[in-house]
Amino acid sequence: FCIVLLILVSACKTAEKKEPAVEFGKTITFDYAAGFDNGTLYDTSFEEVAKKAEIYNPNKVYEPITIVFNKGSLFPGLEEALLGMKADETRKFANAH
Repeated sequence: FCIVLLILVSACKTAEKKEPAVEFGKTITFDYAAGFDNGTLYDTSFEEVAKKAEIYNPNKVYEPITIVFNKGSLFPGLEEALLGMKADETRKFANAH
């Protein structure tokens, strides 16, 4: 099966929109929506998206993820997709398993 992940780099304090926001060592903030290639969503950081997909969990906090982006801090496919993104950019990528 194939996992499809939509990511949005929503903020980076040190980057301008035209410069890469995602580089190793920077603190980044991003939202995501993850699903299968058939369109079935299984996780997201967007509360309204979770409700619409009927996967809403009232015990989950729906908010962007903030991390210090270092080599090996995320699974390789996600790390590659994020690297070089700019602020407010959206990307969709597939990671086959």
